[in-house]
Amino acid sequence: MQAELISSFSGYSKTAVISAKELLAINGKLMSKLLDSQISLAALYVESSEKQIGLMGSMDNPAEFLSKETSLIEEYSTRFADAAQERVQIVKESSEELKTWVENGMKVADEAVKDAQSSVTTMVEAKPVKAPVAKKPAVKKAAPAKQSAPVKTSASVAKKPAAKKTSARKAPARKAAPK
Repeated sequence: MQAELISSFSGYSKTAVISAKELLAINGKLMSKLLDSQISLAALYVESSEKQIGLMGSMDNPAEFLSKETSLIEEYSTRFADAAQERVQIVKESSEELKTWVENGMKVADEAVKDAQSSVTTMVEAKPVKAPVAKKPAVKKAAPAKQSAPVKTSASVAKKPAAKKTSARKAPARKAAPK
């Protein structure tokens, strides 16, 4: 029976290691995609800043500058929104992968619990537990009585006379010193 338990524990350990490797792969892929997205977003910010600086240096007419700056902002706000949509898509894909991973892990865990329950049931059925037999306490022999001194009773004890209570004396009043 112990060999079965050790074997099942070994199997569960291998399953746990495989599951941890799968989780590591999912998280690694997610981090890689998010890092690539961050790098492209940073490049987009740098590109936007360079174009704005170039626009400021080449324009003399304020009305024309505002017109080109507005179109530049519209172009890059669209590109930034697209980058945000890509990130949302990356997170959705990863959440689906994680959901599948958790569901598979729950199936394995459920099977392991059922297997453990059946193992315990068969172990209990295979070896009935005997009730422990209560041992009877040993009878102790009484020790021989010792010769002891006679016990003094209250009548035999001589009473001592009670001490007299003394009353506290008052000190004589002092005379006031002459002025």
